[in-house]
Amino acid sequence: MFHHQYKKVICLGALLAFSNQSLGRSLKQLSDYEREQYITQSHVWDATDTANKDLLNGPQEAGFPFGATVSCDFVAEAMSGTQPKFRCRLPDG
Repeated sequence: MFHHQYKKVICLGALLAFSNQSLGRSLKQLSDYEREQYITQSHVWDATDTANKDLLNGPQEAGFPFGATVSCDFVAEAMSGTQPKFRCRLPDG
């Protein structure tokens, strides 16, 4: 049976990256045993009742409505990753 609640989805790559960041070493330095342990403990997906969820608007407890115009002040800050992104300060901070 499907659960009617949002569940956290943890991608294996993010889990490994976060865990190894705290270890202070790269993923390439993991032993076969350590890698197997991370994979065994990872949780990638939970079944959910998508037919009864508002996928367009998303969860109503946080964020902005779909298509909303959001006014904010651009914050110049270098960000990581390969996709363009920026930070924005909202009027309430």
